[in-house]
Amino acid sequence: MQEQKILLVTPPMVQINSPYAATPVLSGFLRQRGYAVTQCDLSAQLAAKLFSSELIKEMGIKVNSSKKLRRSEIGDFFLSYYEDYLETIDAAVDFLKGKAPELQKYFLKRDSLPEGINFYNFADELKRAKRSLSPANYARMRVSLFLDDVAELFQQIMDDSFQISRYAEKISANAICFDELYERSCLHSNLEKATYSERLAFEMLKECIEKEKPTHIGFTLPFPGTVSMALVLSALVKKHYPEIKIVIGGGFVNSELRDLTDERIFEFVDYICYDEGFAPWQGVLGEHGLVRTRTSTGYHNEFVAGSAHTKYQVIEPDYTGIDFENYIPMYESINPMHNLWSDRVWLKLQLTNGCYWHKCAFCDVALDYIGNFCCCDASQAADVVEQLIKKTGKRDFHFTDEAIPPVLARELSKEFISRGLKLTWWGNIRFDKGFSDEVCKLMAQSGFVAISAGLECAQERLLKLMNKGITLESARETCRALKSAGIMVHAYLMYDFPTETEEETLEALTNVRDMFADGLLDSAFWHRFALTVHSPIAANPSAFGITPDPNPRPDKLFALNEISYLEQDKPYIHRLGEALRVATHNYMAGNGFEYPAKFWLNLNFSN
Repeated sequence: MQEQKILLVTPPMVQINSPYAATPVLSGFLRQRGYAVTQCDLSAQLAAKLFSSELIKEMGIKVNSSKKLRRSEIGDFFLSYYEDYLETIDAAVDFLKGKAPELQKYFLKRDSLPEGINFYNFADELKRAKRSLSPANYARMRVSLFLDDVAELFQQIMDDSFQISRYAEKISANAICFDELYERSCLHSNLEKATYSERLAFEMLKECIEKEKPTHIGFTLPFPGTVSMALVLSALVKKHYPEIKIVIGGGFVNSELRDLTDERIFEFVDYICYDEGFAPWQGVLGEHGLVRTRTSTGYHNEFVAGSAHTKYQVIEPDYTGIDFENYIPMYESINPMHNLWSDRVWLKLQLTNGCYWHKCAFCDVALDYIGNFCCCDASQAADVVEQLIKKTGKRDFHFTDEAIPPVLARELSKEFISRGLKLTWWGNIRFDKGFSDEVCKLMAQSGFVAISAGLECAQERLLKLMNKGITLESARETCRALKSAGIMVHAYLMYDFPTETEEETLEALTNVRDMFADGLLDSAFWHRFALTVHSPIAANPSAFGITPDPNPRPDKLFALNEISYLEQDKPYIHRLGEALRVATHNYMAGNGFEYPAKFWLNLNFSN
């Protein structure tokens, strides 16, 4: 019997500064069970190719060979600065990777870099950054915007589907019908029809396949911006290596392919695995029957003894096949949380499954990754952290939990302190009163530097309606304890919640303004409410004053997550959204506290 060998793949594009968590964790689990596993991060590999003098040369050839591109504004700009891009790109990447700190003074000079669209778009922010950032971080910001410019040029010249953190996302977002994805995947399985990025990614994947000889390839699909590329690569693998079994899973699969009925996807993949992936992969590899796995013969949702969560075990990620040299830290904004995400290589770990609250009306509480909560043992988690530090030499950890419970944060902090571990860590929490002064000080002492948490609509009636389990006052108190300990605080905010009035939105903005003014928030971002199919609101929409869109689903359904709906007397959302964005951007910069919330509505957002 042929030995089963697994190749786990992160398709373009996810992130370029760190390995995405899915494949290292699954690799660690499968290796513990004796399987031969390797992995490749095509997202990072493609970025490493993009930000190189080699690709600048290819872009130059493409522009010079095309009369249309030469005469275009973007082509003319690129050719005008071609030598500057060619001479600077490799040094810029080395500087961001920390390999050439001596270049800081050079990159602080105005004429050291060609300045394209991102320098124009972020001109005001750059001015503020020059005043507020250290010289090192200001230089990093300039170089990061330079790389963003290169990515924009690549999109315009080589591949219009490319974006630095997503690929062909418009095709996959809210793709209730599979037709466009299906046709693209079929067409691009002919390499002559494929995009530049698809051909390059397949060459990278092909090199891995020839070396590792896998029997199974698993693609993680965390976001819509990975789906099209993954399906094109799957189609190419099926065409050139038909004996290999293809498995897909990840966040997009878990949230959007639950109600899949369009069987054409099985022309590209053999198995669709749901939830955390461990038991489903055991089934795929023949350890037991298929569980939480869809195939062309149906959905196999049988219970397998031992597959249900009892106590969460932190799986030590395995980085075999991952080249940390491919990752490029970026510093693109004065927003401290945005920079925290991207300014270094983070090792990602998960301490819990699900959310310990799992009652918010807008959340996907019906799904395993939210509703089925279980927690690890702090000592076991610290063992994994300690091993990863020894094996990788890296000490920066991002815990990717839905919400780290305060008791676990306290116990884990104690473990890190007692073991003398020197590390930096951060993660998502709830604004829970359990994060007391004592707990927050312990966390800070252990190396905890930042939290992100949902303040949502920041208005009392709406917090109660959505069953958030916090009040504005309790959230303020939690923020005060965190900030007193020196921990950065980022708030996720939400607008356009069902029944929300314009007056309530302005009240929420006032509350957010006051929290910034009082030093309780460092960063915040507003998201527009989205009704998702697995949420309590979707199960009882009339209780929230809305009516789901009556249009029937197609006979052949592909992805379904966000549901459109009708609501009477809705305020003008675009105007409100822009006011919230502009006001909060100013608050983060320390400006505009003297203005009432309504001031921001009177600005002209037409441009």
